[in-house]
Amino acid sequence: MLKPFGVGVIMAGMMLWMLHEPIMSGTLSLSQGGLGFILAHAAVTVAFGALGLLIPKLRRALWSHRPDLRHMGAMVFGMIVAGTSAHLVLHGVA
Repeated sequence: MLKPFGVGVIMAGMMLWMLHEPIMSGTLSLSQGGLGFILAHAAVTVAFGALGLLIPKLRRALWSHRPDLRHMGAMVFGMIVAGTSAHLVLHGVA
């Protein structure tokens, strides 16, 4: 379950990078930030889908990827650990 945990770590970094500064500066509302975060994920999904059409080996890997609850839990746990740690370190609490 190390791979989903690592993906969660990467996702936490992306979320902090995309949303933290605009929300804290007051230039972006939570609804706009959430929408941007969702649209970024949709864009990545479409990009991988397009690449899957061109690369048969990638198509098989994408088609067989069916995450279960344990997989999702490891990703969310990775997000929580990395996001909380980065947030505390960057704000000088830890």
